[in-house]
Amino acid sequence: MPTKYFKYGLPIVAALSLLASIFGNVPMPTALGAALAVPTIIGSHMVLQRNMSVPIFGTGTAGATVTVSFQSQNVSTTVAPTGKWQVNLASMPASTSPGTMTITSGAETLTFTDVQVGEVWDCSGQSNMEFGLSGAIGGPEAVADAPNHNIRLFEISGQLTANQAVWTVSNTTTASTFSAVCYFMGLELSNHLQIPIGLIQATKPGTNIREWTHTGGGNRDGMLYDEKLKAIQPYALRGATWYQGEADVLHSYLDYYDMLVGLINEWRTDWGQGNFPFGVVQLHWNGTGEGWAMIRDAGLKASLNLPSVFIATATDLPTGGMHPPTKQPVGYRLSLYGRAILYGETGLEYVGPIRDPAQSSIQGNQITVGFTHGNGLVTGSAYQPAGAPVPFYVAGADNIYFAATAQIVGNTVVVSSASVPNPVSVRYVWTYGQGNLYNSAGLPASSFEMTLNGGPTATPTTGPSPTPTRTNTPAPPTNTPTRTPTPTTGPSPTPTRTNTPIATATPTNTPTATYTPAPTNTPGGSGIAFVKNVGTASCGTTSNVITVPAAGVAAGNTLIVRVTVRAGSPGTGVVSVSDSKGNSYSVDKDVTSSNIRVVILSANVATALVSGDMITASYPAVNPSATSLVVSEFSGISATNRVDVTGAGTGSSTAPSASVTTTNANDLIYSTVGTVNPPTYTEASGWTTETHLATACGGSGGNSLNHGAYRIVSTTGSQTYNPTLGTSVFWAEVMVAYK
Repeated sequence: MPTKYFKYGLPIVAALSLLASIFGNVPMPTALGAALAVPTIIGSHMVLQRNMSVPIFGTGTAGATVTVSFQSQNVSTTVAPTGKWQVNLASMPASTSPGTMTITSGAETLTFTDVQVGEVWDCSGQSNMEFGLSGAIGGPEAVADAPNHNIRLFEISGQLTANQAVWTVSNTTTASTFSAVCYFMGLELSNHLQIPIGLIQATKPGTNIREWTHTGGGNRDGMLYDEKLKAIQPYALRGATWYQGEADVLHSYLDYYDMLVGLINEWRTDWGQGNFPFGVVQLHWNGTGEGWAMIRDAGLKASLNLPSVFIATATDLPTGGMHPPTKQPVGYRLSLYGRAILYGETGLEYVGPIRDPAQSSIQGNQITVGFTHGNGLVTGSAYQPAGAPVPFYVAGADNIYFAATAQIVGNTVVVSSASVPNPVSVRYVWTYGQGNLYNSAGLPASSFEMTLNGGPTATPTTGPSPTPTRTNTPAPPTNTPTRTPTPTTGPSPTPTRTNTPIATATPTNTPTATYTPAPTNTPGGSGIAFVKNVGTASCGTTSNVITVPAAGVAAGNTLIVRVTVRAGSPGTGVVSVSDSKGNSYSVDKDVTSSNIRVVILSANVATALVSGDMITASYPAVNPSATSLVVSEFSGISATNRVDVTGAGTGSSTAPSASVTTTNANDLIYSTVGTVNPPTYTEASGWTTETHLATACGGSGGNSLNHGAYRIVSTTGSQTYNPTLGTSVFWAEVMVAYK
């Protein structure tokens, strides 16, 4: 315990906090005498950055001498007229030996114990970076294991300022609330480096990028940066990571690239360590808004245009609304740059395939997409199905995108669409769905938009891609898409779509599949149309919750909810769904096979749902918590007596199958297949995949699949859904025909 130590919450701290708000960033002390003080980032249990000069700094009496002693170093300086002082300790190797640091000035002495030397990283952003370890998939196990790793935490979360945080040793209490993404990244580094790891978490939910940089020049710009990060500079660190952008997807995505570049440059300049490594998480998949795509693209462009900037892609991971709980893969992917580039692990790939215009070309009606980091291109993973690479879209000079077929040829992907005879632009993932393309290291390809040969939407070398033109109405039967003016703000209300089935060419080295994420607003003959996937969630023990996205859910539309439960006795107990507005959900079909249960429910939306509303599925407690929830929005379904017929099937094989015989023309046929141990999946011919959700909930029996598909018919009669699984597993299938 340092001499004259004060915890925040005592009157002197409240007073200093008030002074800070009035006069600027006044460092809050961890220890102070009559005059000698240091900010809380310097304290007991801290980790000092190895292999570089280490600043130690604070305030004191002008003209007084301050001496810092640590290990064998004794470094002195004179306090400046401003009352500030700083010394720089010489570079030190990593050390797990608990050291003592003393800072003296005249009769005053500050003492800090259990100080180690290792690697220090900052993790900043909004709610997905703040998402606590205990709530993540695999988090409770990591929390229980926390005392076994030499990781130190400095948590500036929520409303806290830097001067209200202190260094703590990672244990079952301190790790529980710490950033899951940051902790999992640090855990990887700890396991591979076997040296002390210091993690600084500077986060606040719901914040936009302007609050973290002064680049924009507004009155409130940079306030969080000042409170949480400026106040700890120039504390030495190896690098920083950034998971933010959700708050900018609606209104400020067009200048997000410029703001991100400004943020990185400002942080680097203020820290005074040159171009330290900076990692950007490409936002997880959460629907089809144009803002999401543009913000992901901003991260990609920053990694291509700025030195030592890298990305970790999250678009392939299981969805979960605004806050998906699958955080371990994000932390793992962030750790790879350090391990491969900074820490010298040879032969380790650190990022997924990144589109490379220099290796890409146009040949007739095909675009060949080349990649950096694309060795051993494959499709499929624990999170996405194998088959043909999806989703790829192409456009001609008119900038109207159509769904395309794609095949892997060596380390390239060849893309074409019968609807685009002269393509110039290609997109992957973008606003269309989750992707299934990986390199041999199992790292997912970055989403991208790329234009070749100087087409109208040529990707700039700096700045975000311009907003594409797209249609918002059903396409005419002549297969000529309708164009509408390009909006200047706001997310895309409807992604570009194809109006006729796309022929699938069979590649020579990649399995053929028609697994294609559903286009938005594809109408049937009855006027029934898919609107959007509202969200997914998984791995809750007694419930899963989806947060309604910015687009909301319109009154008069229908929500179709599909639930899977994997457990020893999954068929017992009631499955129910509710939402924030009190809409009424009914169970349309419920079937159980060995260890897997599938339930389809639906609701006519009497009261519209808005951004932030919750949709909750509740079920009997299961262990492990291998549960999943998917909610989809359709228009044009009858508000009353909406179910025509239902069907189901169960078994253990590679060929799930179920049938219904409709009595009403123009039905929507909706099918869900649930399996244990998610296999690869080949979509049934003539069906459109809605959402493919593979869960990895941890523990024995914690993995399951929730796959949804639909078709809209125009006549009565028998309808069969019979996809193909890559391995024989227990499955249950439910079909519901909606009028």
